[in-house]
Amino acid sequence: MMYYATREWGAFELGIGFAFEESGAIDNLLLQNMTDPLPEPNADHVSEVVFDVPLDGLWYVAWGGPDELHNYHVAHPQAAWAFDLVVWKDGGSCAEPCEAAEDFFAFGQPLRAPAAAEVVAAVDQYPDLIPNVEMDPDHATGNHVVLKVAEGEYLLLAHMQSGSVVVAERDQVEAGALLGAVGNSGNTSEPHLHIHLQDRAQYEHATESMPMEFFAYVNDGVPADQGVPIGGTFVRVE
Repeated sequence: MMYYATREWGAFELGIGFAFEESGAIDNLLLQNMTDPLPEPNADHVSEVVFDVPLDGLWYVAWGGPDELHNYHVAHPQAAWAFDLVVWKDGGSCAEPCEAAEDFFAFGQPLRAPAAAEVVAAVDQYPDLIPNVEMDPDHATGNHVVLKVAEGEYLLLAHMQSGSVVVAERDQVEAGALLGAVGNSGNTSEPHLHIHLQDRAQYEHATESMPMEFFAYVNDGVPADQGVPIGGTFVRVE
């Protein structure tokens, strides 16, 4: 789990993120210049769609929110408003030896439609990769589903488990309908759900992401009617 802080340094603002091992040693350290201007695609867009958290149980927001300290995606217009979600237990996202996809707590967890929608893409042709060893940048989203949730609004759910996708293009789904399972396909270092709203069906260079909020969830133990969970927090549905 990452801990975050910001400090002013002259005219600059420095973001600091760090995580500890059980022994107390620093496991991960992140330094980020928070003063760099960032792209903010569709920043004024407000979706009228009510989005549910699409996963059961308690999940950790590995990346999410409006700044680069909590969400590395913000530097990339195609995914600037994205979230990456993992399961966190006993101080980590996996059980030792943390080598196979099955060692990670998120792998195989059911993935549900966050809103009523039309399925405009359902891809299930890529293998699950070895975490932290193999990545597939040529097929960044891996196995994925794209839902048309409103006119000009498309929700991408990426890195799904090979063989798990249970919907097809042109299907109509209700909120909560099973889509498949969390996997480790595509350009990913470990099993997790990548989710973001975008302005076209295909994830490509010209695509721009859009802000989205989740509704009726619990964030770090505090009920939220709606909001944007940030990196380093825990979310669940009551």
